[in-house]
This record gives sequence, C-alpha cells and structure tokens, in this order.
Amino acid sequence: MARYIAISSLLSFALLGAACGDDKATPDQQQPQPQQNQNPEPSTPKIRDVAPVLGGGISGGQLQGELTIFVLAPDGSPVKNAQIVVAASGKQLSGTSNEKGRVDLKDAALKDAIDIHVLAQNYPNHSVMALPSSVLTIQLEPLAIAAQAVQLKTVTGTVGGFDLLAPNNQERVQVVNVFGFGREVLAEADQAPRPGTVTPGDPDGTPHNVVLHGMAPFPSWDDYSLNVDQRAEGLVAFGGSFSTEQSPNLKITHMGFRKGMKLSQDSSAAMGLTLAHALDQRVELKAGVSELPVRTAQFGIALDSDGLVLPLGQMPVNGGHRAYKPAPLLVGGLAEAKYWAGLRYQSRDRVAGMSTQEVLAIKESKQLAFDFENLISAPGPASAAGRTIAARAPMGAQLMQYRLHDLTQGEQRWVVTILDPSVRSVDLPELGAAGQMMEQELLLSVEALQLEEESFDGEKFAQDKLKVLAKSYRRAMVSLEL
Repeated sequence: MARYIAISSLLSFALLGAACGDDKATPDQQQPQPQQNQNPEPSTPKIRDVAPVLGGGISGGQLQGELTIFVLAPDGSPVKNAQIVVAASGKQLSGTSNEKGRVDLKDAALKDAIDIHVLAQNYPNHSVMALPSSVLTIQLEPLAIAAQAVQLKTVTGTVGGFDLLAPNNQERVQVVNVFGFGREVLAEADQAPRPGTVTPGDPDGTPHNVVLHGMAPFPSWDDYSLNVDQRAEGLVAFGGSFSTEQSPNLKITHMGFRKGMKLSQDSSAAMGLTLAHALDQRVELKAGVSELPVRTAQFGIALDSDGLVLPLGQMPVNGGHRAYKPAPLLVGGLAEAKYWAGLRYQSRDRVAGMSTQEVLAIKESKQLAFDFENLISAPGPASAAGRTIAARAPMGAQLMQYRLHDLTQGEQRWVVTILDPSVRSVDLPELGAAGQMMEQELLLSVEALQLEEESFDGEKFAQDKLKVLAKSYRRAMVSLEL
C-alpha cells in the first residue's frame, strides 16, 4: 500500500475535532433529579495551550492522539485557509488553518510517526515526513525567491603587521590582498586601479585592494580601498611576498581579519587590518571514490556556529583523492573557531549549460584532517515515472530536506522535511488533474541537516538551529505534474 495518499482525494475529508465531554450520572439515582435542559449548548473541543516555534520546528512532546499544526508565512504571520492533509496509521485526516494559522486534530490514529502535507495558495507545497511530536510549526518558504540587486559599498583602511613577512629587498616586495566575506556567497566586484599605477606598460594598473609594501625599485603604500558586496560581514587580508629572484613567484604566508562589519546603511566604511596569524598549518581533505569525476575542495575557518566562514581558498582534488591548503593555528582570536572543509563533486554531463548532477558535502572540525568517505548520495532523477526522489543520508545527519524547483519559471514547488534520516525515499503525493505541470528544467536539491546545539531527540527542534552537513543536486529536463 502506498505510503502517501493522493492529496486531491483527501481534501474533501472533514476536520476531525477533539472529543466532546461525557455526561455522567449522579451518584444517588434514587434522589429526585433537577429538570435537564432539553436544548443544551453544544460542547466546544478543548484547545491545547501550545505555541508555535518561531521560525518553524516541532515541539509538544510525543504524539499521543492530539496534533496541533501552525502554518506561518515567511515573515512569521499566520496563514489562513491552508489545506492540511495528514496520513496517520493508514487513516487520512484533513483540516483548514484558521485566522491564527492553526489546525487542531484529535484522533486515536495520531501516534508513532505521521506524514503531513500543507497546501497554501501562492506558496510551494510543504510536507513533513515521520513527525513524532504533537506540535508542528511550518514556516512556508516563498514560491519565487526574488533576486536581490547587488549593492556595492567601499571599505577603506590601512594594513599593519608587515614585520611578520619576509623582509624586502630589490628583488622581493611584501604584498597584501584584502577581500570581503560573509554568510552568503558574495557577488564579485570590480576593483578600481590605484591612482598613479596605470601606465602604458600596465594599462590595468594595480587593483586598489592590493597593498604593496616594498623598497626601490618597488612602490610602497599601506592603505587599501575595497569595493565589496554590502552583505559582507568581515574582511580578511592575506599577506606574503612577491619575488623575482629566479622566476616570478607569490607566496602567501600570513593573514589577518576583522568581523562584525555592517555595511547596509553606509556607502563607505573604514576598517584597519593587521596581519597576525601565520599560515603554518596544513588542513587536508581526503575524498572517497565517486562516480562524479570533477571534484574541488574548498577550505575555510568557521568563525561561529551560524554560518560565518572565512574562506581560505579552493583546490582541485588530485589523483590520490586528496587536497590541502595552508591554514593558521586556532589560537588567539581564532580560539573558538573551527576548520571548515567542503567537497564539491560535479558531473561532466551538462544540460542547458549546467551540470546534471552535483554534490557538496560540508564538515567542521578542530582537527586539520577531513575524511569525506560518508557523502550524501546523489538523488535519483525527478521524473513523472514513479514520482520518487531518494538519497542516502551521510553519517551524523539528523534530518533530511528535499526541495523541488522549476528553473524555467524560477519558482520553488515543493519542500519536504524528513525527520527520520533512515527514510531514503519520498513518493510525492499527486494533486490530480488540477495540478500544475512543471516542464523542461527541474532542480531537485537534498540537504542533510544537523542541529547546531542540542542533539535532536526526535521530538523537538527549531528550524533556525539547523546547519547543513551536505547538499546534493540533480538537474534534468523532464515534465512532472504536481
């Protein structure tokens, strides 16, 4: 018997309310009874005193016959008239969210782990599989994520700490490059040439974010000016020396950084940087053998548990399935940080200019060595035949999340959260003849998630406390009727 039931056939079911109160006889049946009201007021189901989880999540303890669902918009406001379908122990229940975005169900079938589907106008469908708890808050995601216009800001300042670098001579000059970083992938920004460096022999000049600190015949200055995406939250300076002694060679040996930068309100800002950390360690990544031949290792330092990563750069994975990058000791201002590594697998097959398959696994550790033997497996193709999407969770994953995107329309169609990582596949419910057809290019993404702080006990988590262990993508030219 199929685990997931056609949603269109379920929406006609009435919402099952909580059980009404029972009438009880008086202890002494021989005493005369007061005259009963022949038209009593109908009993009102008792509403549980529970609250939604801000940002989405589960709470309320173990599921034991009662279920409360809150449906919230991306801004946290309640969503009215969302259709709810519940598959529980072979039984189907349904309901509609009220003005508070709330649905209450009471039924003996609500036990163990259940599956829930939410349909709301102007939002992608949302499903939660293997729910073990009695309160679920679903914060809907936008149907289409609008592309934000990139706004560039200018950051200026000076760089110090040159005494840590190899000393200058007539064939060697100290060099520093300044970059921005943040929690999001920042847009690249063109850097203006430093005034006075544009010459007939060098028409591009020296970028203004590059600091040269040398002796004749090299120029010398200690200030920089950086054009950067306003979403940047910090700056990093990588310093070393450029030598012309035998052949031109640039060796980066030190770094310095500042975080806590906020550029959204100012058109420009000033921030000084000091080289303070020697890149005298080596963080190394070992990759498992994969059917996807193109592999790139990405390295960084996780400065907090909320996704702020200082990038150290990327390297191709060599024939021995290894890659490495110089890194600093985690001391001083980095004492609370962790090393960060990502491994990106890509196929050589391309559809509409994009890889048909891609896997990105992510790990953090205080140790310098990373082993990526347990990767998320590539998901099966999203297709009309079978309507099944599948992936194997990596070690340490506590939840899995699937997203189905229509790249042609630029819209997100389905979000599925699986609270039991041992569930490897999901059969998408059918919406029937009224469903919308997604044609041409689909993107199926799978994320393996883990709670940042407390361990997931199966009954409680908050969506904003999840971090990504791995991501997997599959692109295909198919049609799927939702």
